[in-house]
Amino acid sequence: MDVRAATVEDEEALALAIRRRPWHVVPCRGWDANAVAWYWEKSLHDHWAEVLAQPAVEVLLGWRGGEVASWMVLQHDVEESASGELHSLIRQPSWITDAEMLAVAAERASRHGVVRLGLDVPSGDDAEAAICEAFGMVAEHQRIVRPLARGVRGNLRPLPPLQGRVRRAGVPDHLFLMALSTETVPHMFHESRLDGLEDMRGRFFDVYGMFPMAQDLRYRTWIAETSAGVPAGAIMVDPEAERAFDDSWDSYIYDLSVSPSFWGSWVGAAMVNTVIQELTDEGFGYLTGDISTDNRRVAALARRFGFEVESKRYFKRL
Repeated sequence: MDVRAATVEDEEALALAIRRRPWHVVPCRGWDANAVAWYWEKSLHDHWAEVLAQPAVEVLLGWRGGEVASWMVLQHDVEESASGELHSLIRQPSWITDAEMLAVAAERASRHGVVRLGLDVPSGDDAEAAICEAFGMVAEHQRIVRPLARGVRGNLRPLPPLQGRVRRAGVPDHLFLMALSTETVPHMFHESRLDGLEDMRGRFFDVYGMFPMAQDLRYRTWIAETSAGVPAGAIMVDPEAERAFDDSWDSYIYDLSVSPSFWGSWVGAAMVNTVIQELTDEGFGYLTGDISTDNRRVAALARRFGFEVESKRYFKRL
């Protein structure tokens, strides 16, 4: 495969490759794969020159037999908020059909001095997942999604009798949020990341310490507390995180943490139930989040509420 940087003249060749690519969409989204292909092709034509002009972005094409057989949009110097590390990420829309593409991405990422290379693989794309694994990449976390429209598959199941309540957070909860997020950091990341655990604890403490509880209008935070008023968990959501293909909002769960002494109780389910009900009533489209691939407890909670795995993010340490 001949891998080289794209130029303005390659626009139509890439458009043809987008039409050939098999697009994988989770059933709960309800999107047609052909419509997704149309969306990405339109985005290509609308923003092609703009993307090529970005200094931290490379569009690399893999040519075989006179046509584009593989391609990737490689973004460098992406800072991971949890660790402060610089990563290079292969962004959508990309199509990896050969490990040679990943080798080129790793080499170019290393030139930028980044620590890790990442790639989101859509659920159901077994061929791309196999290429990543053969290249030594590990699926560290997965994107989950649930539609919020009433009457769709994955409706809420009855909860056990509530032993407390879920309420909106206020300024007096700030210290609890700082302590809770720091305590639960080990359960947010794949076991391969635990070597940097103490640094991530410190960053979480600092981020929550600077969070403007009284003024922030972007995030919504709920607290679960017992009938005695003891805080037991918290969930923070960005209701308007990004626009989905169908122009509805993807609401993103920024953090979902339960104090270890309350694991296995009503706390996590009650918080997710509250968020789903409120965002549904307000007309938001989907609720999404990222969970570690080895966090079985949260994965079971997600399945209970009708979430499906939309993609997995593979990483390789460079």
